Amino acid sequence: MASTLTKAARSGGATTKSSSMTGTTRKIKIKPYSRPPSIPANFYDRTSSILLEATLAILRHEPLYCNDNAKDDGEDDGGTRTRPYSPTSSLSSPTNSSQQLLQKRPISREELYRSVEDLCIHKFGAKLYQQVTLAIHDAAFESLARLTLTAGAVIVDAGYIGFPSLPSSSSAESLLQSIQQIYREYTDYLFFVRSIFLYLDRSYVIPQGQQLHPPQQSAALQSQQQQGQQQQQRTRPLWEVGIDSLRRHMTTTTTQITVASAFIHSLLQLIQRDRDGQIVDRSLLRDAVRMLSELHLYQDFFLTPLLETSAAYYSNEGNRVMETTSASDISSFLKHVETRLDQCHESCVEYLEGVDTTTSTTTSTTTANVLPPSTPTKLEPPSSASRYHGTRKALLAVVENNLLKPHVDVILSPQNCFPLFQDKERTSDVRRMYVLLNRIGCQNQLNAAFYQYARNSGLEIVQQEKEDPQQKDVVAKLLQWKSDLDTALMEAFDSQEQFQATIRASVECVMNVRGHKMSEWLAKHVDEVLRGGASSRSKLGVDDSNIEAKLEDIMVLFRRLHAKDVFEKFHQRDLSKRLLQGKSSSIDLERSFLSKLKAECGTAYTSKMEGMFKDMELSKEIIAQYSDFVRDAAAKKAMLKSSGSGIRQSTVEMDVHVLTTGYWPQFPQPKSIKLPEELKAHVSKFESYYDNKYQGRRISWQYSLCTCVVKANFPGKQVDLTLTLYQALVLRCFNENDTLRIPQIMEQTGIGDRAEVERLLQSLSQGKVGTRVLIMKPAAATEGSSSPGINSSKKSISDFDEFCYNSGFTSKLNRLKIPSIVAKDTSANAGDDAAKLHEAASRDRAYLIDAAVVRIMKARKSLSHRDLVMEIMSQVKHVSKPSSTEIKKRIEGLMEREYLERNATDNTVYNYMA
Repeated sequence: MASTLTKAARSGGATTKSSSMTGTTRKIKIKPYSRPPSIPANFYDRTSSILLEATLAILRHEPLYCNDNAKDDGEDDGGTRTRPYSPTSSLSSPTNSSQQLLQKRPISREELYRSVEDLCIHKFGAKLYQQVTLAIHDAAFESLARLTLTAGAVIVDAGYIGFPSLPSSSSAESLLQSIQQIYREYTDYLFFVRSIFLYLDRSYVIPQGQQLHPPQQSAALQSQQQQGQQQQQRTRPLWEVGIDSLRRHMTTTTTQITVASAFIHSLLQLIQRDRDGQIVDRSLLRDAVRMLSELHLYQDFFLTPLLETSAAYYSNEGNRVMETTSASDISSFLKHVETRLDQCHESCVEYLEGVDTTTSTTTSTTTANVLPPSTPTKLEPPSSASRYHGTRKALLAVVENNLLKPHVDVILSPQNCFPLFQDKERTSDVRRMYVLLNRIGCQNQLNAAFYQYARNSGLEIVQQEKEDPQQKDVVAKLLQWKSDLDTALMEAFDSQEQFQATIRASVECVMNVRGHKMSEWLAKHVDEVLRGGASSRSKLGVDDSNIEAKLEDIMVLFRRLHAKDVFEKFHQRDLSKRLLQGKSSSIDLERSFLSKLKAECGTAYTSKMEGMFKDMELSKEIIAQYSDFVRDAAAKKAMLKSSGSGIRQSTVEMDVHVLTTGYWPQFPQPKSIKLPEELKAHVSKFESYYDNKYQGRRISWQYSLCTCVVKANFPGKQVDLTLTLYQALVLRCFNENDTLRIPQIMEQTGIGDRAEVERLLQSLSQGKVGTRVLIMKPAAATEGSSSPGINSSKKSISDFDEFCYNSGFTSKLNRLKIPSIVAKDTSANAGDDAAKLHEAASRDRAYLIDAAVVRIMKARKSLSHRDLVMEIMSQVKHVSKPSSTEIKKRIEGLMEREYLERNATDNTVYNYMA
């Protein structure tokens, strides 16, 4: 079968179709309508009235009905309808039917949506938009007018709604509930309107909005559009129109209080109740704040009153709480502030942070445009993902600036904050203070208060010389003080660099407030730590497990010392005594501490002390060789049957330390000490051996540092006594005499210092029980006065007191050490030693400055006084920190010796003289 389709001319709307079947041709003609299709004349009025009546029914919670009218105004009188009229059938061709009475029937949302679509297709979008916006505006007014029945609102002239006065505290909650109920019902109404008129938003509103900001427009096209730009700017989505209408009614009135003002006032009253700890429905507050956000009233109408009332509330509360807080318990106020900040943060998270609906509304509208026309589901409100996080920050700042900041001076006053710093158990309170004051930018004030406390507490320790002249534990207290500051730094201040600098500055101030005296005390403390006495170390809290840490703590104090050269002198003297007397706890610890000093001050600072250790090692080799030499000589004399004197010489053993004069300090020596013959023979023999081995060297004996082991024969048993050489000389005098007095002992021993002999006799006769090998017999009349410097805890000795051998001495020990008595540091004789060390340190400092000046000027040739002083301070800071006056004096000395000269044209400039 073949078919052929031909097209005829479209004049009159007719077409011709031809087909061929079984060899025959048949023509089909299509005739046009007798009248072209058209819409009824009242199509827009009837359709729009049905739509507006439906929206009004939703607002008033009435069922949806529409009115069907049998008479179409645009039809002939003889025309009749065969079916009830509906908006979707308005375009069907007219029929003839008799007139019918007005009828009501239910109508679906689908029919309403199709009616809006028909109106928009036929270009009634603009007109429909204007009518719908007016209806929405009236609906907003009608919704708020219900407040006149439930909340006491009134309608004033020109159609405004307001309140005659602000609501009371008792009616605040009911007012919030009423307005929120109205808002929920109104938004349900807007949801319905937006869903029904969704096609209007998509086909009319959005295209109008896109024309406001075209991608590119010429100047001529822009000028043509200026006339209609104001009208276009008013074209907004229906949801925004509804929100704006309700907002205008809530914020506009003539002489009464607006609905928004009454609502916000009630909301602020409930917020204050919540702060006071009363039971409040927080979900009601959350919904109220969300409502303000969606109505765009949050930023402009609510946030400022919230911050102002909060500022007044917390300011009054801060004054009230501070008045009831005692000066010694400022931590309770800090805890209250911390609690308030936590409550503020919690309330912001739970209900006070508003929702920014600007972006989310546009997104929701765009998404709604792509919904299918038949979607009957209810549209959701704009998303609440975007929050006003600035509210939380602003409200926390209000709490900080009104509750805490006005009282910073009171909190940081010495009587309030110093007890917190001092009590180790209240570190958590100090950290709370640090965190809170750091929030309001008062960290510098806290740092200043902490510096004041650290400095005052350290000075209090150092300035206790009146109570403790010897200052035996001042360094131990300073170490504990520094440890407490470090604990506060780590646990309370997060090891913040600013507070680290504060601790360093306070330690430096405390360590140098007493001048060079602190260097002397620190050296004595190091000597006590490194000595081998377990009892003295236990008093300092030092044992083998923590001695390295203790030395590191000492180095922290040492770094802040200005007079490091004075410390060097005292430490060198104490180190020499420990090495020579064998009282060092560990040579490894000595070398470890020396390496710390070397790392801090350089090689030149520790060169002499390192030489001491080298001398001790060389002395071991020398004495080993000398011992071999003595044994060989004794063996030869034994073979030749030498005299008895030689045999006696061989029975006495002697250990010698050969020291380099420049490395070791000089100790005071008696001018004419009388050694026993046995010792003289050994001394002579060693000098002969040393002169033969090392020609050109001269030996000077330091008898004050010698120790002896003496075999004492008592009636009960023989005891080996470990004594100093001077004690041994005193005891040896009693081998040939039963009783002796001080003048006699001084003559036999050759010790010319009476105070020294008195101390020796006290140690031998008035020491601890079990060490008294001599007995003192006081004279009948003790008129003689003791010399200055005698230990006040021992009985003074006159020239008439007699001493004798203690024949009844007994001891359970086979070897017994009798300690010597050291003169007090406050005595005149003992003070001479320290004065000499200070004088030597000053002399070395002068040499150091002179060398630095010459070295700098030789390299720079010409330099101003200010720059020269700065260069000198930079080069000698690792050893000392001299004053500007001291530097100027050394510069003048070098000018006198013609190392420097002043510039001829500028007196402030020095020139180097080659």
